[in-house]
Amino acid sequence: MNRILLCLLAALFLAAWAPQNSSAQTWTGNGPHSISSTSDLTTLASEVTGGNAYQGVSFELANDIDLTGISWAPIGAYGSPFKGNFDGQGYTISNLTINDASLEDAGLFGPLNGATVKNLVLDVNITAKGYVGGVASYVEGGSIENCTVSGTISANDNIVGGIVGQIKSGGTMKNCSSSANVSTTHGYIGGVAG
Repeated sequence: MNRILLCLLAALFLAAWAPQNSSAQTWTGNGPHSISSTSDLTTLASEVTGGNAYQGVSFELANDIDLTGISWAPIGAYGSPFKGNFDGQGYTISNLTINDASLEDAGLFGPLNGATVKNLVLDVNITAKGYVGGVASYVEGGSIENCTVSGTISANDNIVGGIVGQIKSGGTMKNCSSSANVSTTHGYIGGVAG
């Protein structure tokens, strides 16, 4: 009896003091998975850029997220596009800042391939090289819907837009608006899409 009690107490002690890894997130299944913190958002960016496209997996923003003080690295990169679904549910991601004149594929997302991003409000300050948009660098075979972008977006190369840098084959954009100040030194530029 004493041994059982001692084992139970030891197990409870170890469970209470075991390190908790609440900031790291690994999503399994198709979701929808909740994105409720800066940590969740940066983890998603890291995982997609690292090669997990989350094809067919759904994510939902659970609240507004302020990225003040974060040097943003986009969700995905050339060769590692996001292929899931992201519903902002009308919430705002504010103070998204990228200041890297050599970065291509810049925005909240890098490339979108077969992905849907919708119902999102963004406040951005982005300076990058090319393929630059508030929501995504480009969309191919997917859609961007009901998104609003404000702030400043500039590129020192071409293909820059307030919402998306470029709409490629099979890509669509619906009911989006941008009041962002968009500029480039040369090339394709648009208030909504480059």
